[in-house]
Amino acid sequence: MSHSNSVFSQLLKLISGHEFETLAKTHHKGRVLRTMSRWSQFVALSFAQLAGRCSLRDIVSNLDKQRRKSYHLGIAKVSRSSLARVNELTALSILRRIILEATGTMSKLGA
Repeated sequence: MSHSNSVFSQLLKLISGHEFETLAKTHHKGRVLRTMSRWSQFVALSFAQLAGRCSLRDIVSNLDKQRRKSYHLGIAKVSRSSLARVNELTALSILRRIILEATGTMSKLGA
């Protein structure tokens, strides 16, 4: 059986998960996130944006249906309460800066 990456997976490959987490740690202020990584949050919010999902329940439900593929995206099971808590603690301006820095670094490298 042949394997092919989804379009969403190909889009996420433009941003290195390791580099994203490193930048997230430098921009992080406050308590440590215990249940969910910033990468998982980013993947869930990106999925929601691209798929047109508008509620946490809808986002989590759709990610749960794609659980076998989510492993390859580098995220674990996402719960509604964890996503709500992480969204509450994280300012979106931090995610915006992290993405801009990650894509800026990639463009300098010619990726």
